[in-house]
Amino acid sequence: MTVSSTSSRVVYQGNGATTVFPFAFKVQQAADLIVVYTDATGTDTVLSQSQYAATGFGLDAGGTVTYPISGSPIAAATTLTIYRDVAPTQPTSISNQGAMWPQVIEAALDRLTFIAQKITDTASRALVVSATDGGTVNALPPKIQRANAYLAFDNNGQPIAAQNVGTTTVSSWLAANFLTMTSRLAALTALGGAGTADNNALTGTNDFTAGRIKVPTRAAGDSGTDAASTAFVRNNAIRSYLAGLTLSTAGGSPTFGIAAGCAADNTNISMMTLPAAFTKTTAAWAAGSGNGAIDTGTIANNSWYHVYLIQRLDTGATDVAISTNASAPTLPAAYTLYRRIGAMLTDSSGRWVAFSQSGDEVLWLSPPIDVSAAALGTTSTLYALSVPNGVVVNALTRVSVIGAGNVSILIQSPAENVQAVSTQGAGASLTVVNGSSGNGAAGHFIVRTNGLQQIRIVASTGGVQLSVVTDGWVDRRGRDA
Repeated sequence: MTVSSTSSRVVYQGNGATTVFPFAFKVQQAADLIVVYTDATGTDTVLSQSQYAATGFGLDAGGTVTYPISGSPIAAATTLTIYRDVAPTQPTSISNQGAMWPQVIEAALDRLTFIAQKITDTASRALVVSATDGGTVNALPPKIQRANAYLAFDNNGQPIAAQNVGTTTVSSWLAANFLTMTSRLAALTALGGAGTADNNALTGTNDFTAGRIKVPTRAAGDSGTDAASTAFVRNNAIRSYLAGLTLSTAGGSPTFGIAAGCAADNTNISMMTLPAAFTKTTAAWAAGSGNGAIDTGTIANNSWYHVYLIQRLDTGATDVAISTNASAPTLPAAYTLYRRIGAMLTDSSGRWVAFSQSGDEVLWLSPPIDVSAAALGTTSTLYALSVPNGVVVNALTRVSVIGAGNVSILIQSPAENVQAVSTQGAGASLTVVNGSSGNGAAGHFIVRTNGLQQIRIVASTGGVQLSVVTDGWVDRRGRDA
């Protein structure tokens, strides 16, 4: 026969059903067949001949292995490996001037081929060097050097025994052996570096709590630029960033809510975070959700209060305060950072007026009529609206006018130059055309206010009645600072 197959090994995956596994290579005798069962943990077990049944010995087409002989088929995640393993011996003896049987010669050559296939199969699963590599590879280091070491390669690509330095993580080693150092020389020594003695020792300890880094300070100053400083090195805040932190109140209550969120403080050195929703009241400020928020004094009736997210650097604690000051609250002791996140109005009893907030937009639940049937003429006039004071917002309004004949009005931000408007002139905000007494026009307008809550309106003629309802406002809450 010829040996036309290069295969001498086959691996089957268990499926919980198959028990008969074919092999398509010649195996002369039972002693040359090896069957290995590998369980789900990867443990190999070489099966004895009594544990399986095999057929096809001496056949060119191969045969089958039945395993297990009884019991459940091998399960998924397990494997059965069948391979031929011929002992590297030469049992054929040819006598001088004896008979030369072709099948004897062929069987001996087949045996040599089987041995060569075994070597090829083993080499195909071994760590080998590419045929294109120049030179030769040295032998592995001796056993005494390989013990408890790792296989590694030097800069010439030759195998070496790399020593195990233990299982301590880098962070644990740094914390135990480096961050405790109080001098440059000690730090260098811990890292295995060379250095000279210095008298510039550091004092203090490292502190990594509350998202900050505090490192020791020098006992004697110099012009060095290392990180030794009592200053805090904080995470970089994204300039003017704000997400979440919307306000809510049911109205007629001293309590209000603040949604979870985060914001850069007004100096952009810290990203302050409120990890969960908060509630605060109109009582004097006290730390924690459910406690008071007012920064100083007592709550006033019919007054605007600005809401601030505040933070203290020593602990990283974040809280909320309210203040009548639109630019800076009176901060509690130890708190140094703040960011204005909104504004609210009290009623005649010092309770919050109800509103609904979505993002930067705030709507009154009961929109007030801020201007009611007021006489409007050709003189540009400022009108105060129910929007926060001390800050510039975009007022959301409904404006209506009643007049006789042709009338136009112009609605402006106080930031714009004062302008006049002509009847049915270009640029008018509202126009009453060919009206008789009592005719009017109305529309929705978004107008930027000044810090005094005002917008400006003028008519093309006298005798006009003006009404303004304030639906709410859009407060950028410092995003543009």
